[in-house]
Amino acid sequence: MDLTDVTEEQVQWAVDRLNHLPRKVLGFRTPHEIFFGLSVNYTKQPAKVALRI
Repeated sequence: MDLTDVTEEQVQWAVDRLNHLPRKVLGFRTPHEIFFGLSVNYTKQPAKVALRI
């Protein structure tokens, strides 16, 4: 693919997708949340798993 074939909308879609992807290094926050100082509360609780040894 030649980069001259990429539209501005495709570039913006990729930028938005990357900026809203949680990162482990950021404590599972997104670069967007860090940059704008946002705090997002997730409504789904993590699954609890009991281990049997």
